Amino acid sequence: MKNQENDSTMKIIIGVAVVAVVGIGIYLSKGNKPSETKNDVATKSSITSSTFSAEQTKAIEDIVVKVAREQTDVFMKAINEGMQLQQEKASRDLEKNATQEVEGIKKNAILWGDPKAALQVYAMIDPMCPHCHDFMKTAIEAIDKSKDVAFTIVVAPILGANSVAVSKVMLAAAKQSADKSKVLMGKFADKVNDLTRDKLLELIKDSGLDVAKFKTDEESPAIQKQLEENVALFEKLKIPGVPTVLLKNKDGALFAAPPVKAEVYAKLAVRIKAGEDISKPPANEAKEEAVAVKAAEPKKEEAKKEDKKDKKDSKKN
Repeated sequence: MKNQENDSTMKIIIGVAVVAVVGIGIYLSKGNKPSETKNDVATKSSITSSTFSAEQTKAIEDIVVKVAREQTDVFMKAINEGMQLQQEKASRDLEKNATQEVEGIKKNAILWGDPKAALQVYAMIDPMCPHCHDFMKTAIEAIDKSKDVAFTIVVAPILGANSVAVSKVMLAAAKQSADKSKVLMGKFADKVNDLTRDKLLELIKDSGLDVAKFKTDEESPAIQKQLEENVALFEKLKIPGVPTVLLKNKDGALFAAPPVKAEVYAKLAVRIKAGEDISKPPANEAKEEAVAVKAAEPKKEEAKKEDKKDKKDSKKN
């Protein structure tokens, strides 16, 4: 990883240096050297883009475009590698900060499952996000499949006014019962597209919640404060999107992971109970992969021989 980072960094530095040298060369070739004054050292070290005329700026842009066109593959590879490195750094920063802020994450969260479950999953969601609906249904299924899996759900309205309303619904329901809020959101996710206020209240009642208490809690200052603190938490952690999922490893550190199927969470719970590092593939999978690679090597050699033979035959013809 470090070699890749160094490689990409060097490409970016070289690219910037080339553009800078070309630009300064054009600038000096026009005879626009800075005048020698008592501040000439500062003047020489402070050449900026504002120094160039429109003609000179256009010349620099043309050179960059020409290089980009002639070396498209190299240019795009460097850009993609740079973006990948940025994403990897953002992910590492998120994991580090989330691990440090785990108590803050729990503060206004909704816990589905056993707080002592082997596998603890932390999820940042907006209840109006379709992908979050799928994630919530998966979470419910995972908890039903295994008592060793628990989900800490942090709700924040980041997608507009409807998100604010539904976030209040989730938190108000959870204030009465986290388990019943789980039932409610399972129903909600399936009917969100044609849900009216009256239908929502029916779902709340069907989920075993007290409708009158729900209405009082829904508009309470306490719920509003929870939402504001959760939005601030999203901003502090620089949550890249929803759902953002973090898993708690055997050492207590959180690491980012994509949403997976319910049965995968159950398998991860078994692994963490066995003391494994769940941020890495299972040992048996690694062995199977190594065996598959070795088995493929003879086939590659055969393919190379066939390729050489075909080339010889084509030359004869």
